[in-house]
Amino acid sequence: MKIDGTAHSTLQPNLAGEVPVRSKNGKTNAPSQDSVSLSEASTLLSSVESRVQQAPDFDAAKVESIRRALSEGRYAFDAERIARNLLSSSLDLLVRQRSA
Repeated sequence: MKIDGTAHSTLQPNLAGEVPVRSKNGKTNAPSQDSVSLSEASTLLSSVESRVQQAPDFDAAKVESIRRALSEGRYAFDAERIARNLLSSSLDLLVRQRSA
């Protein structure tokens, strides 16, 4: 193609930056196409990821059930265990902050 008397190639580089070469017979000897195939694990991971993204952030029915049990005094919990775990996680956070 000529524009303003200058010859311009209509061949464009591919993703690898390679430009196809025109042979003497006028045919383009383009580099072979790259292909990508995903493993079964990758396909499964992609499927699981999409299901997780569509899932609700919390189970509203379970929250309501616990709320009702608490208000009726039927929900049993171990206050000592909760306190112990809360202190443990707080201590872990403090240790990580000091080491950072």
